[in-house]
Amino acid sequence: MTLSDEELRTRNAAYQRKWYASNRSVQNDRALEQKAKNVVRNEQILQNFLKDKNCSICNEQNDLWLDCPNIQRLINQAIGLKRFQKTLKESEVVCKPCLEEKRKLRRTASNIKKEEVLDMPFGTAQNRLRKELLFHLAQLTQMDTCFRCSQPILSAKDLTIEHKKPWLSAGDKAKELFWSIENVAFSHAKCNRPNLK
Repeated sequence: MTLSDEELRTRNAAYQRKWYASNRSVQNDRALEQKAKNVVRNEQILQNFLKDKNCSICNEQNDLWLDCPNIQRLINQAIGLKRFQKTLKESEVVCKPCLEEKRKLRRTASNIKKEEVLDMPFGTAQNRLRKELLFHLAQLTQMDTCFRCSQPILSAKDLTIEHKKPWLSAGDKAKELFWSIENVAFSHAKCNRPNLK
């Protein structure tokens, strides 16, 4: 009796699933062992690659690294040899002090552009956007009433998060009360005053 291609595929797939289930721990151990070998191999390849190189900025030979933001992650993930070698070729060799300076300049340049566009510090803009979004969602869910005075909250600027029960003086339950969504409401900024009891 000859089996069709579909029947053969089904039978082979069932066999492979059964084999893998009975050999799972062995396979996992092999995979972990191979990953550890790849990590060591990638670290050695990196060290050999950096040997006899100079910093492309200051020409120093000490404390060299790659201007590649993911290099340590790529080593630890034990990526394949070809991909790792390609990453090395595409990355600039720099000493660690120059790399820090480059990263600082990149962050600064990025933030300067954002601040020019937004007319305010980027962190301030992000916080304002979060507050506007929170106010919008409070309106959509009809939660835009002040917990203290029961009057509507009319602007994002006036919206604050309020803990219904004071959490800081709650002893063992302080952390639980702080994170409890049921213990959180919205209040006007002028109504949300510390509970000193």
